[in-house]
Amino acid sequence: MKKEEKLKRLLEMQESPERFTEEEIRQLMSDDDCRSFYQQMVRAADALHAQEGGVSSVERVKARPYLKIAASVVGVLMLSGITLAAFHFASSSSPNDAIPAVETTQTDSQTVVRQDAAKDTAVVASPKTFENVALKDIVNELAACHHLTVEVKNSASAALRLYYPWNPQMPLQQVVEELNRFEKVQLTVKENTIVIE
Repeated sequence: MKKEEKLKRLLEMQESPERFTEEEIRQLMSDDDCRSFYQQMVRAADALHAQEGGVSSVERVKARPYLKIAASVVGVLMLSGITLAAFHFASSSSPNDAIPAVETTQTDSQTVVRQDAAKDTAVVASPKTFENVALKDIVNELAACHHLTVEVKNSASAALRLYYPWNPQMPLQQVVEELNRFEKVQLTVKENTIVIE
């Protein structure tokens, strides 16, 4: 290999070391011409940095292991923080936030929805706005919150799509009265059942 080619490869190695294997770098640096040229480049860079008040090449090389360690520590701390946040988020949500399972069965002219009877605890729901939601879906959520069943006698009414801001803290009877103000909606509460008539 000619001297010019060696120097060209040395410059390429400095600009893009990731393109070279360790063996190729060792071969280049074992060549007397390349090593001599590399030492001249280091001296020139040190002289330039000294004029600018910078850090010498030797000091930069010595500082690199500390930078790697510092980067590793920062990475571990960041990962620990993300893990802690995920754990906190997962532990802060409780199973009582979920709506109990609802079972639907079809009879001759009516649909009956039954809530899972195994749930004895009350469902704590937050205020919610139903936008363009079928009446049947709204009533199912009301029934789940109050541990009631739903009976559909009028499927046309059950399919009506409504806008309704629901506050679960309101008494059930007041919610039913508000929903009954909609045209073509008639809800009644009988024992443990909300009936869509």
